[in-house]
Amino acid sequence: MKKLPISVYFVTKNEEVRLPQALDATVGWADEVLVVDSGSTDNTLKIAESYGVKVIHNDWKGFAAQKSFAEQLCKNDWVFGLDADEEISKELQNELQDLFANDKLPTESAFLINWKTIYPGQIKPTKFAPKNKIIRLYNKKFAQVIYKEFCNHDLPIVKEGKVGRLKESVYHRTILDFNHLEHKITQVTQEQAMYNYKSGKKISSFKFYIDFPFKFLKYYFLKRMFLHGWYGFALSVTAAYRNFIRLAKTRELYILEQQKVEK
Repeated sequence: MKKLPISVYFVTKNEEVRLPQALDATVGWADEVLVVDSGSTDNTLKIAESYGVKVIHNDWKGFAAQKSFAEQLCKNDWVFGLDADEEISKELQNELQDLFANDKLPTESAFLINWKTIYPGQIKPTKFAPKNKIIRLYNKKFAQVIYKEFCNHDLPIVKEGKVGRLKESVYHRTILDFNHLEHKITQVTQEQAMYNYKSGKKISSFKFYIDFPFKFLKYYFLKRMFLHGWYGFALSVTAAYRNFIRLAKTRELYILEQQKVEK
């Protein structure tokens, strides 16, 4: 497969299980592959080094901060930003070959790509797997991930030019198991709450009380998680809880700050 003028970067921490699949789907066709790690204590770094990719340490300050840092290290204008739980499908690899065929560069500034979820025990997404369209491939001259400390909005913002669409998919291996998901929720919601607090965002009582049932119904019915049986029900409850606890932690930070002022 022909090397393409694309830099692919991954942000990692303790991803020894999922990183090999992600690198297998990248090394060989990408001109440059970088792994930006925030302090792994497992075999993540050894695995990355065994693939011959560039490995850089950067202390964790949130998803957006980490990806902004990685983006700036890329030598190519065209970059593909990924987490270690994301895998570029073979179909998408072939589509990228066509997109950059004959040494021509795309005229678009970025591309929306199908983002399909794979759950534990699955090799590929099912027919009814949840999917979104998100920007992962972009020209950093015209689109960038905006650095904001503890901000988890890590998608690039397109400042100039058109956004195209690709047909094929990135596979998202979202969780390893429910223990892993619980740990992930704890970390992410704490960072989101801190960002809300530092940004001055307050949570209304109406939103606080209505959010959990609304989010559950959204995931279970609108995102068709009911098609995944008990697992879909459990994940819908978990998704609603994740959003709820983010709101609760945000309100708590304001209460704790008020207590300090009153002392």
